[in-house]
Amino acid sequence: MLKNKPILLIFFFSSAYFLFTWAFSFYLYEEDLLSKIIHESTLHGDGANYFPFIKYLSTLNFNNSFDPFVSGLKNVAIPYGSLFMHAIFYKLFGLYGLIIVNYIAIVLFLIIFYKIFNLYFSQNTSLIASLILFTIPISLNLLSLDNVKYLQVLSSDIFTLRTHRPIFSSIIFYLFIYMFLLIERSKKKIFSKKLFFLLGILFGLSFVGFYYFAVIEFLFLSLFFLYKYKNNIFLIINKNKIAFIYFILSFLIISLPFIINNFFFVEQDFLLRNSVFELTANKKFILIRYYINKYFSLKFLFII
Repeated sequence: MLKNKPILLIFFFSSAYFLFTWAFSFYLYEEDLLSKIIHESTLHGDGANYFPFIKYLSTLNFNNSFDPFVSGLKNVAIPYGSLFMHAIFYKLFGLYGLIIVNYIAIVLFLIIFYKIFNLYFSQNTSLIASLILFTIPISLNLLSLDNVKYLQVLSSDIFTLRTHRPIFSSIIFYLFIYMFLLIERSKKKIFSKKLFFLLGILFGLSFVGFYYFAVIEFLFLSLFFLYKYKNNIFLIINKNKIAFIYFILSFLIISLPFIINNFFFVEQDFLLRNSVFELTANKKFILIRYYINKYFSLKFLFII
C-alpha cells in the first residue's frame, strides 16, 4: 500500500474530480442522458462534433448518407487513433461509455506524468507536479485567462476532456514521450524489441489520430538517434534492424486501414469539407510567410 500510495492518491483525486463534475450535471439538470453528455461536451469545445464518428466506428459503418435520395456514397475518413477508446466503451456500455472514458483519460494523464516526473524527482514531488499540470487549464479558466493569446494553448491543448483532441490524442503523445524516455535512459536495452513495438503502435495511433503529433514524434526519434550515434547511425540501424522492423510493422498494422481508406475508398466531398486540397507552390509560399511572421514576432518570442 505504501509503495503504491501515489497511484492510489491519483485514483482518489481523479475520482473526486470526476464525481464532483458529473454530480452537478445530474443534480441540477433534468434532461436525458444524450443531451447531458452533449451539453457537458460543450464545456470543453466542439467535441460533440466527433460523436457521429464514434458511432460509425463502433458499428464499422462508414458510408451512411442519412438521405433516402442519396446512396452509393464512399467512406468517411475517421481519426480512429484518438477515438477508438470512445468507440469501444460506447459499444460496451452505450452512452455511459462516453462518460467512463473521461474518467479513464483523467487517470491516464496523471499516471503518465507522474511516471515521467518520477524518472527525475521523488514520488511526492512527481505527484504534486502532475496534479499542478492537470489543474493549469482549470486555473486559467477560473482566472478568466483562457482567452488570452498564447495562453489559450495552455488552457486548451495540454489536456481537457474535449473529444478527439486533446483528450486521447495528447495522452497517446505523452505516453510516446514516456516510452521514449525509458529507451533514452536505458543503458543496455535501448533497442528493446518490446519497447520499439509499443513505440510503433503509439506512433501509428498519433498518425491516424492527430498527425501533427506524429510529425513531432518522428523528428523526436530521428534527431535523438542522429545526435547519439552521429556518423554511426546507419551501422547502428543495421545492427539493431530487428527492433526497427518491429517499430515499422506495428506502425503499419495501426495505420494501413486509414491509409488505404483515404487513398481508395474515401468520399471526396468529405475530404473537401475537411479542407483537404492540393498544396500548390503559391499556397506553400503563403503558409511559409505566415509562420515566419508568427514565429519571429516579438510578442510570440517574449511569451516563449
